[in-house]
Formats: sequence, C-alpha cells, structure tokens
Amino acid sequence: MKNLIFAFIVVSLATASCVDEDAFTSNNSDNNKEVINMNVPTGFDWKTTEMVELTVSGIPGNVDFRSTLTVSDEKGMVLYKGLYQLNTNITLKMEVGADTKTLRFVYGKTDKTLDIVNKKASYSFVTLVTE
Repeated sequence: MKNLIFAFIVVSLATASCVDEDAFTSNNSDNNKEVINMNVPTGFDWKTTEMVELTVSGIPGNVDFRSTLTVSDEKGMVLYKGLYQLNTNITLKMEVGADTKTLRFVYGKTDKTLDIVNKKASYSFVTLVTE
C-alpha cells in the first residue's frame, strides 16, 4: 500500500513539472515594443506621494479625556488612527498622495477638514476668545 501511494506521488510530481514553455511566451508583437523617445521636462517630479506633517495642539492643564483620533485623506483612506489624550501635543508624519490638498481630522464630535500648506497641517483644541 505504501509503495502504491509513493508511486502515485512520484507520477503526480513528474507530470505536474512537465509544462510547455511556449505557453508562457507571448507572440503578441505589441508587448515587445520599446519606448524610443520620451520627452520629459527638466525638473519633472516623478514622485506620486509626499510626506505631510500634522501638528495637534492639546488643551493645557490637567484634562483627563482621551478618544480615538482618526486622520484620513480626501478619498477616505485612513492615514492614522490611535488613542489621543486631549492635553498632549503631538506631531504625526504621514505619507499622502502628491495631489492631496486636505486632511480629514476626526476626534470625538470634532470633525474638521484641514488644509495642507507647504506639506504641513495643524489643529489646535485651544480656541481664542475675542471680546
């Protein structure tokens, strides 16, 4: 019985390893074309992503409140999600698409759209009161 199982395994491996190499070779001449001339302007930026720095300023003092902070891009892709203590200051560095202009900042009931300027965005929980 063991010899029969062993023989079956050997025959299975032998037939599975016999593959026609021409099956993987494309005869389509379109796949074999080369790029001969490509005009790229001097200074063209090939990068499709960039690093953005988000600074969050918390409320100073002894504030014992924490909640989930979520930062996402314009397309809804979550870039950061973590527990944030309201009385701390943090700086987050995240990679975004090069065409991203804003970030969505969600913390508790706070839901803000932050503009990215010079690869930086910021949010402060401290509000200025003017009289």
